[in-house]
Amino acid sequence: MPQASGLQFTARVGEFPSDHFVVVGFALTERLSDLFHGRLQLASTDPDVAAADVLEQPVDLVVW
Repeated sequence: MPQASGLQFTARVGEFPSDHFVVVGFALTERLSDLFHGRLQLASTDPDVAAADVLEQPVDLVVW
């Protein structure tokens, strides 16, 4: 079972306000001579957000 570390995570997606999504989880993978991969799981209480509004948008993940 994961334990609380005291770290907080926020994500800003495209032109959405920074508090529009919460970070549910993420995984980062790197390998020698390969591209860096990131998988980000977000949640929003806004029922009007469609996947098409979020896909292919720039994302800033902040760990603090």
